[in-house]
Formats: sequence, structure tokens, C-alpha cells
Amino acid sequence: MKTVLLLLFSCVTANANNSIYDVSCTDRSEGLYFEPVSGVRGRITLQWCTAADTKVKKWNLNLSYFTSLKPEQCISNYASSKEHHLHSSFDEVVPVNLNCTNVCFKTFLDAIFHSTCYKISTSQSSENETLLHYDQYHYVNKNDSVLTIEDVSKSTTSAHYQGGGEDIIIDWLPAIPVSLYHAYINDVNDSRGSYEATKEI
Repeated sequence: MKTVLLLLFSCVTANANNSIYDVSCTDRSEGLYFEPVSGVRGRITLQWCTAADTKVKKWNLNLSYFTSLKPEQCISNYASSKEHHLHSSFDEVVPVNLNCTNVCFKTFLDAIFHSTCYKISTSQSSENETLLHYDQYHYVNKNDSVLTIEDVSKSTTSAHYQGGGEDIIIDWLPAIPVSLYHAYINDVNDSRGSYEATKEI
């Protein structure tokens, strides 16, 4: 029996309410904050702090990266015309039901590479219109708290069949922090198709 194994993973960090985001009152100045998480390589805390608006129903974020820009080139006037790659994105329902003047939208992002320029494009919207949009370019300097693009390729996967060939053990050693993964297993000799598994870590 020959099996083709493909593992696709998404790095999602969940908070207490099982969501990838959080909204809270704040006294921080308005702006976007992109800060490494101590002790977790490649994990960044992203906070977008703005005036509170009860009309907000959704938070959208698109994170893109450039592979060859220098720190001094990581600015809107230069980078906006350069080719970039989508890193991650989400569009979440985040109603602002807080009795405060300013709020911070917060999420965690994994697999952030050092020596890389990122474009953070984020917006707030009501049910049918965009209320606020903000773009920022941010260069992640080299330090021990973040990864390189090459580190991601160091993940390894192996499959071991058990007696009788009915069960299989998958060993997956990810090179980046992971809290949720999806596994797709395809048997080339089985016409019934693929098998899918989802697991929270």
C-alpha cells in the first residue's frame, strides 16, 4: 500500500473565548503596534488602537511580506509598487460593546520572519460599509525572538504503518509554533478519496 501524505497547517492562537482576536479598552495612543512575544520564536502581538465606535461589527486584517526590501525601503512611497506575498488574513466579527473612549483590537501572528518588510492592511466595518482603514509598513529586525523563512522548511513529517496496515502514526515536527493543524491523507490505491483530520494543540 502506498500513501501520499500532505500536511497543511495554520497557526492560530486562541484566547479564553476560543477566538483569534480580542478587543479591550485602552489608554494607548492611536496606532498599530507590532511587538515580539517573549519566549516564542516567530510570534508577534499585533494591536490596532483606535477610537471606540459602536457601529463596528467586523475587523479585517491582511498581512503581506516583501522578500528583498532593505529597512530603509520599507516605506509606503517605495514598497507600495513592489511585489509582495500574502502571509495571512482574517475577517472576523468583532462588535465593540465597550463603555470606553479608545479600544485596541489584538491578535497574535505566527511565522513572522526577521529581516523582512511587512505591510499590515487593516480595517473596521459595519454590516455594509468600511468605517476605518489603515495601512502600515513595518520592518522586523534580526533578533532571537523571530524566525527566518528558511526555518519553516525545517519542519519534518513521517508516516509509520502499524501491524495489519489499518492504522498509521504520523510524526510531525513543526519548526514554528502551532496551535491548530489540518492533515489530509490520500491513498493512491483507494478510490474513496482523501481523509481529513483537524486537531487543536
